[in-house]
Amino acid sequence: MNSVNFSQKNFNSLNKFINYLAKSKNDLQSIVEKSHPIVKNLLLNISDTDGCYFSRITGSGSSCFGLFINEHCAKVAVKKLRKKHPKFLFSIAKTI
Repeated sequence: MNSVNFSQKNFNSLNKFINYLAKSKNDLQSIVEKSHPIVKNLLLNISDTDGCYFSRITGSGSSCFGLFINEHCAKVAVKKLRKKHPKFLFSIAKTI
């Protein structure tokens, strides 16, 4: 995502901003998913939880994350994901 292009976007609502993020992608993600099917599975599990707008890997591919509608949905998702993937570390962070 180019910072010049990003700063020129007109995000006058939260929904427009979330839609923009949901439509964007990390080019590394498809490569990682092909090489590591467990990452693809985890991202699908995150996306399939209630209240998740979308899931992605971080820019460098070191972490997976989901953007949730609210903290309650994120907490419920973490609880479910910990049961499905007990060896993985899950955390909730607040955007600033």
